[in-house]
Amino acid sequence: MVMIFAMGSVSGGHFNPSVTLGVALGNSCKFATADVPIYMLVQVLGGIAGAAMSYAMTDNKITVQPGDDFSAFKAFLAEMIFTMALAFVVLNVATSRDAGNHYFGLAIGFTVVSAAYAIGPISGCYLNPAVTLGVFAISFKKIKYVAVYLGAQLLGS
Repeated sequence: MVMIFAMGSVSGGHFNPSVTLGVALGNSCKFATADVPIYMLVQVLGGIAGAAMSYAMTDNKITVQPGDDFSAFKAFLAEMIFTMALAFVVLNVATSRDAGNHYFGLAIGFTVVSAAYAIGPISGCYLNPAVTLGVFAISFKKIKYVAVYLGAQLLGS
């Protein structure tokens, strides 16, 4: 939430390729549409760097997989629905005519917190292809779920 406020005026506060794609598809970009792949590449590199730091601090205990007692399909649905909710909130509070309001970061942050409580046990609540790819790139664990998570997150855009 703090980073969204801090970087909002610089890059639009884009840290999530799903959100960037949703904003581009909604024709709400405040940057050139041709820059979308560059934004997404930098976001993925940031996800890899973040996963590397997490890996170093947790002795490789990070994975992307459905929670215990949940299927890959349930994780897919959870990730898709809540990624869609996140993109919807961003489109409505950060790119609308009311953009420049002082609550956009809170709305986005509360959406992520709500998602974490709702689907954390189901899917881990990644909602971000950059984080998902970063964890897979660093840990090489549970690679069979890469299509499940990335597919859900991109469809949710």
